[in-house]
Amino acid sequence: MRRLIKYGIYVIIFVSAFILTSLIYLSVKSRSIENYGLVEGKLSICPDTPNCICSEEYANKNYQPIKINLENKGIAWENLKSAIREAGGDIQIERNDHLWAIFVTPIFRFVDDFEARVDTAQSCIHLRSASRVGDYDFGTNLKRVNRVVEIYKIIESVDKK
Repeated sequence: MRRLIKYGIYVIIFVSAFILTSLIYLSVKSRSIENYGLVEGKLSICPDTPNCICSEEYANKNYQPIKINLENKGIAWENLKSAIREAGGDIQIERNDHLWAIFVTPIFRFVDDFEARVDTAQSCIHLRSASRVGDYDFGTNLKRVNRVVEIYKIIESVDKK
């Protein structure tokens, strides 16, 4: 019986060490990959995994874009940047109605990409949030996009007053 308990403890320690090592490896790997940029003027299509959200109509992970009044496009864009920062994002690059930001998760410090682009043809801002590594994110990207949109709407409502 003692021997069985002893081996059980060894198995638990081994499995825990393996999981911890894997998470650390993925965290380090996520810091070395940059996964952003427009493809033919649109945000990238999400991979066939549940760790990406995108509002482009061709994307396989549809999310509703933010509708904007093009007359106030500059204000809407500034409000979105404020919302991203308020949600914990760090804007890395901003060019011609497209921006790329990163979010770093607590504890293991995974780096995720967040992109936005203004679509003047549809009077909206498209959003994309994706994990750099792994296949599953426990809904983190969806929660992140929802949070950014929620903050954006609060900022917009204050601006209208």
